[in-house]
Amino acid sequence: MPTPKQMEKLAASMGKKAARERSLGPKDDMPDEYWHALLDDADDQAAVSV
Repeated sequence: MPTPKQMEKLAASMGKKAARERSLGPKDDMPDEYWHALLDDADDQAAVSV
């Protein structure tokens, strides 16, 4: 796994800024987008099986 400094260097070489947001941990709440994606996928699978 690259170090944060290595990731920043790679991102700079690609013309983008490195993400500064920390990743989610096991005790963190999941973002609303995650739950919407799960529910949308479940709806799509239910429609296919009917």
